[in-house]
Amino acid sequence: MRLVIFGAGDLAEICHHYFTNYTEHRVEGFLVDDDYHTRSHLLDLPVLPARDAITTWPPGTHEMFVAIGYGGGNLNREAKCQEMRARGYRLASFIHPTAVADGLSMGDNCLVSEHAVVQPYSQLGDGVIVRAGSIIGHHATVGNYCYVAPGVTMGGGCRIGRRVFLGLGVLVRDRILVADDVEVGMGGVVTKTADRPGLYMGCPARRVPGRREPSPG
Repeated sequence: MRLVIFGAGDLAEICHHYFTNYTEHRVEGFLVDDDYHTRSHLLDLPVLPARDAITTWPPGTHEMFVAIGYGGGNLNREAKCQEMRARGYRLASFIHPTAVADGLSMGDNCLVSEHAVVQPYSQLGDGVIVRAGSIIGHHATVGNYCYVAPGVTMGGGCRIGRRVFLGLGVLVRDRILVADDVEVGMGGVVTKTADRPGLYMGCPARRVPGRREPSPG
């Protein structure tokens, strides 16, 4: 199947590597928003503005993967996935062959990276990115458009809301509830319900009023 990657940053390059080397997809190029079309090629493939997507790479013959990180608190990835789906594209997902993901229920546009472990009866919503070496415990639910950074460990039965960001090495105790739009900074240890949006830091992780972790694309 022919594939187009939305994005032209580091994550887009990583996804090109994954899909090219570990799937039967053939990546044909990259898309960016019209205002960000500043380069013509990436990895020897064309980079086109989004306005040219349907005429050049029609949804009847091409799938899409939206390779946008946690920019805007994951809102940017959510909005672009919804836009591409509305244009008629099927959104592909990827599980790295070194990952362990038996019995996983997963939505569209998900990415499970190297050596990640997603235990049985867990669920990933649409647009969830799980980076290398993370562990998602059994019977956990990760909501739509979450970003799980490398080295996160999540106990069994957790309930993670939409657009949650879990930074490098975060620990989440079993059966914890994390509300929508929560960001947990690097090394945070979540030992009780995080019931309000915002940035949580420390051990145990506490909400930091008026602060928000930077959100690169």
